[in-house]
Amino acid sequence: TRTLTRAVIHAIERHQLQRELAAYAQRLSASEANFSQVIMKSADGIIIARDGGEILFVNPAAQNLLQKQVNVQVGQIFPHPLIVGNASELPLRDGRFADMRVTETSWAGRRALLATLRDITGSKRSEGELKLLTSQLEVANHRLEKMANIDPLTGLLNRRGLESNLLGASDHAIASGLPLVALLLDCDDFKRVNDTLGHAVGDVVLTEMTRRIRTSLRTS
Repeated sequence: TRTLTRAVIHAIERHQLQRELAAYAQRLSASEANFSQVIMKSADGIIIARDGGEILFVNPAAQNLLQKQVNVQVGQIFPHPLIVGNASELPLRDGRFADMRVTETSWAGRRALLATLRDITGSKRSEGELKLLTSQLEVANHRLEKMANIDPLTGLLNRRGLESNLLGASDHAIASGLPLVALLLDCDDFKRVNDTLGHAVGDVVLTEMTRRIRTSLRTS
């Protein structure tokens, strides 16, 4: 009687476990079916593959992104490395690019890799245009700074540029404890040159003075 009772109890428990397992499998199947429907309609490209890269699933968006680029059919090996947590850029046809991010998922009850692909061509072009504009702005700012501090005739510092450089040299001398030496050069009778020979000749004199100073002193 004891053996029969134990056998009946075990049979009942086994039957209950089988029913629970069947119900779980049904819920899992329904969940995966719903998951498949969601990623089928996703605007992003979705590829599900095994660790070795064998493609288990690919949605229409991924096929559209990668067409004429790589063979993305179920059963084929995806040619790009799929590394969990890794983000990379894939070159597409016609000079476009896609951002690919890889995460872990499960497929048919087994571990799999899910790669999400998104066309980032527009953002990359905007990024490139922004870099170009930034570079052009830096060049323009440099030219403006030069125009504001440099005398256009001689290429030497004007009053504004000289004051700024002298303040910097003074601060450095105070911080370092080194002496600061200033040298003042005077061009004798320069006013008479302008008055008698004209400002054009005066400009030639200034330019020649600049040349001689530059050949006699360091740039600093």
